[in-house]
Amino acid sequence: MKGIRHIMALLLLIVSQGVFAQSDDFGFDLSLQGQKKFLNKRMTLNVEGNFRTQDHTKRAERYSLSVGLKYKLIDHKKWTLTGGLEYSHLWVQNLAECDTAQYEPKYTYYNADDNGMFYEVEEEEYDGKSGIDPIYKGYNVGYNYTNRHWRQRDRYSVSLGLKYEPNKRWSFSWVEIVQYSHYYKKDADRRVYREKYRLDDDDNLSLKETVDSMRIKTYTGKDRVMLKSRLGVSYNIRNCPLNPFFDVEYGCGLNYTNNRWKFTIGSELSLGKKDDLEFFYRYKHENDEEDPNGHYIGLGYTHKF
Repeated sequence: MKGIRHIMALLLLIVSQGVFAQSDDFGFDLSLQGQKKFLNKRMTLNVEGNFRTQDHTKRAERYSLSVGLKYKLIDHKKWTLTGGLEYSHLWVQNLAECDTAQYEPKYTYYNADDNGMFYEVEEEEYDGKSGIDPIYKGYNVGYNYTNRHWRQRDRYSVSLGLKYEPNKRWSFSWVEIVQYSHYYKKDADRRVYREKYRLDDDDNLSLKETVDSMRIKTYTGKDRVMLKSRLGVSYNIRNCPLNPFFDVEYGCGLNYTNNRWKFTIGSELSLGKKDDLEFFYRYKHENDEEDPNGHYIGLGYTHKF
């Protein structure tokens, strides 16, 4: 029990570091899955449905359906080596792709022609030879808001996992996953809104013009490959249906620049020989502007056929 207290203290420290990041998002992660073992219980078929919320639980983030197979390549008394294949189809609504705002100062630029006459030009045409420095005329407050939209993905995963169980209480795991995702092309409505300001006679900014229009933004299809490594530990409490666990996962983009950390702490609750309930807290740290950092409270139900 002393070792468990040390682990719990470490996990609470990790969790507290994420909780105090006020700009992070928060949501729920709910899943329902069924499992069936065959081939002398060496192979497991898993079918899962998942639903997540975002924007502090106010909006849906993701729906997904997954089917996977796992096969025990080595089934020793204490060691188990498992290979796996999985396919998922996802419907994702990512708010981080929708909102952008920029504050851009505006200037008037003048060049001189061969006769010494001055004429106004765009910034990229300004040559600086007229002797007239750029004249500040105010600023543009620009908002480009892409309407919320759903975008589909296909995801394929290949995994290799090693589990070590030194006794009936402790279990340690290590999983390596290569994940390929295909993002479908998507056309989304985008609102372009501009307010143009200039200095008036008293050197105060005054509104000159407002422009409001709708356009189409096309998100082209793309393919991403990620390598994920996951380390986990769980403990079977004597004479108790709870099996607490903790795992940490690091993901690294192989064909794009990104890295991701996930920290998960939770417990499995046995409801009988065929039914299990899992609840957890997860903190996700992203290095990708399309996916914000976030906290999740998760609940999952599994039935074994």
